[in-house]
Amino acid sequence: MIQIAEPVTLEKLSKVEREQLRKSLETDPTTWRKEWENIVAQFHNAFADTPEEEVMRDIEEVR
Repeated sequence: MIQIAEPVTLEKLSKVEREQLRKSLETDPTTWRKEWENIVAQFHNAFADTPEEEVMRDIEEVR
C-alpha cells in the first residue's frame, strides 16, 4: 500500500503535472472508475467493524 506523508492537492502540482493528470483521467475513465471503486471498497473493509460514530469522531479530529 502506498503511504503518503502529506496530502497532495492540485495546487501543489505543477501546470504540467495537472495537465498529465487530466489527460490520464480523460483517456481511460473506466480504469479510473474501477480504481476508485477498489479504493472505496478497501476503505469500507478497513472500517467494517468500527462503529460509525467512532469513525466520524476520528475524521473530525483530523480536520
